[in-house]
Amino acid sequence: MLLEAADTVLYNDDFEGPVTGWSINSTEYDPDTTRFLGRFDNSPTQTERTFTVPPGSDRVEIEFDFYRMDSWDNNARWGFDRFEIDIDGRDIFSLPFGHTQEARSGVSGLVEWAHYPLSDAQEFAFGTGIYWRDQKHRFTITVYSPGPSLTLTLRANINQGGNDESAGYDNMRVTAVDVPPNLELHKEVIVLSSLGPDATAIPGSELQYTIRLSGSGSETKTDSIILLDDFPPELELYTGDLDGYGNPFVFIDDSTPSSGLSCCHADSYEFSNSDTKPPVFGYIPEQPYDPNITYIRISPTGAMRDANIDPVEVRLEYRARIK
Repeated sequence: MLLEAADTVLYNDDFEGPVTGWSINSTEYDPDTTRFLGRFDNSPTQTERTFTVPPGSDRVEIEFDFYRMDSWDNNARWGFDRFEIDIDGRDIFSLPFGHTQEARSGVSGLVEWAHYPLSDAQEFAFGTGIYWRDQKHRFTITVYSPGPSLTLTLRANINQGGNDESAGYDNMRVTAVDVPPNLELHKEVIVLSSLGPDATAIPGSELQYTIRLSGSGSETKTDSIILLDDFPPELELYTGDLDGYGNPFVFIDDSTPSSGLSCCHADSYEFSNSDTKPPVFGYIPEQPYDPNITYIRISPTGAMRDANIDPVEVRLEYRARIK
């Protein structure tokens, strides 16, 4: 079981509709890209946008698709055409892109960045010629310890016009991440079988999981605690009524005064049957046991109170059966 950071989506746009808020809001359409922000060439070269960051955010995560279109060069003869990214006016990425570019990653101060190709180099946009191959890349940027605002600048530092070299951006998401302070998790397993502890090797034996969440610091933000657990393939989760209200999780508040949290109604837990990370939630489980569940995510509601004077501890209990 892990404490998963709570996210606040600051921006999410696929640029299919009207676009506002950027220094240049123009968009273009091609059947192979759909509509995107751009195009940018040697004039205009860049666009930027400022995002308001919630107080206390641990980091801001930025994701977007970068379209490198046509004859970008990465050699001394024709010039080094570069894609550049600034955060708050500081250059954090400036590297050439050739006709075929592999994945790269790096760190610039408190910023981590990475990009990887989403497609092979091929002609997919605006049909300007077989020799001018295009390529799609996915960028991920993490800005640690952000200020109250963040300005993102995207720049195509290229030396030719859009009929020969250009750039575009698509599917952008900007998220502020908050990590709850001074919280600890402990996970316990009890064998619910008269056969003793060795029953963990016997199919059909039941196990009870207890998750203890304790706090020793200041009050958390409301609805900011998220618990994520990957489920062993040897087990099948009990999905029936464990709390007497139709839910497979039992929430127990061991704090005096109370913790300020509540759980676990149907809207506060989710299941996934994904084989890969990150898991996709929304899976509807079988009853009363489900062998296909691979992840569970539990989101208690409310804010855990200040625990500097009186400690806080809550428990979550659920069950599983050995396949």
